[in-house]
Amino acid sequence: MNCADCKKNNLIHFESKLGILYDYPIFSFKHLVSIKKYNFQSIPENELKEFSRNLIDKIRTIETQYTTKTLFSLKKSNVFESFSIEQLHFKPTGLEYSNDTKVYVFKVYSDYRMICMFSDVAPIFHIIGFDFRFDAYNHGK
Repeated sequence: MNCADCKKNNLIHFESKLGILYDYPIFSFKHLVSIKKYNFQSIPENELKEFSRNLIDKIRTIETQYTTKTLFSLKKSNVFESFSIEQLHFKPTGLEYSNDTKVYVFKVYSDYRMICMFSDVAPIFHIIGFDFRFDAYNHGK
């Protein structure tokens, strides 16, 4: 979102609010779904350490190597895919959204995927869940 969009929507743009140019995305776990099947509780104990390491590496890579603008200009296969929230088989915890809201899915490693919603006020991806068994949404297979 640029400053013109913020003014039009009566929002404070994150650049001016922070006083710095902060165009790199950050990630928040605040709205992680409580359904065990789509959060950390469903990871087998013997895979938890490797998953955690890969998740931190993936988030660090995205936060440091991509600005929000370049991230959203990439093709689906490079970094993430997106689709309507209506295709999810669970609902985010504590976030308001409309039926046309997009969710963004980042491949963490192997078949594990991180499902996020992007804030329209600041460059924050709210991690709302994980897909460990290809059952959080229709994968088109």
